[in-house]
Amino acid sequence: MNTDNPFETFKQVAFRLEALPQYIVEGEKGAFYEFKKSGELSNRLNSEWAKLVKENVTSGKSMKRLRLLSDQLTAYEQFELLSYPGIRSGEEIRVCARSSHKNNYLYDFWFFDNEYITQMNYDSDGVYIDNDTRKATHEEKRALSYWLCVFEKSEILE
Repeated sequence: MNTDNPFETFKQVAFRLEALPQYIVEGEKGAFYEFKKSGELSNRLNSEWAKLVKENVTSGKSMKRLRLLSDQLTAYEQFELLSYPGIRSGEEIRVCARSSHKNNYLYDFWFFDNEYITQMNYDSDGVYIDNDTRKATHEEKRALSYWLCVFEKSEILE
């Protein structure tokens, strides 16, 4: 796998743990603002992401996401749940309560082929800082096993 471009070079499974109450994403700001005003999505977001997911799934790869949610959904979580385009392209997304797993959450990540991890780094407001892709440690693989078990028991987002 090419760690410079893991989404196009992983071989079998990409798994995402997404747990912050909000993410400040430049490309979503306008749509999120409109959502907060109207409660509806004004346009389709992340079409490039949906295309990438579809290409991976069509080629036999699996893309999974576990979204940990607040007990009382934030406005961003409501927006995000309505706007996930990947699910329509084959990404399997499941959700569960963050409060049930807060002692096990360290950081958001992508895990590729059970071997490489991309640690996603955000500030306290959910603004993306950077990421670090590396070969996973034994402890990170153990954490992945935990989150995959949670994923399997979680509610499927349809």
